[in-house]
Amino acid sequence: MRIGMLAARAGITASRVRFYEARGLLPSPPRRASGYRDYDEKALADLLLIGRARRLGYTLAEIAIYLKAPHGQGRRALLLSCIELKLAQFDEALVETQNRRARLQKLRKELQASSAEQR
Repeated sequence: MRIGMLAARAGITASRVRFYEARGLLPSPPRRASGYRDYDEKALADLLLIGRARRLGYTLAEIAIYLKAPHGQGRRALLLSCIELKLAQFDEALVETQNRRARLQKLRKELQASSAEQR
């Protein structure tokens, strides 16, 4: 399939497909005699995976590591370890966010109390 069709099916722009190719996330496809790129279903699957991973908070570098790993049990183990790491990062960020929220609530109460005292 040509780049426009691939991009439409993946829900992205053709320039985004080229961007992922340039970054090494998507291998350059063979070209037809006409010079057009000829993408297969694997390219679509990779693009959908990239999009899903990006929405889950993975960086392009993290995604590239996974995409370049050989298929099979090793790749599955890599994916599981990446998920565990990302969950740990989210948990850490969540704790930090909750701590900041608690500090803001405390400050709000202090300001409300001092405001009430000045009346």
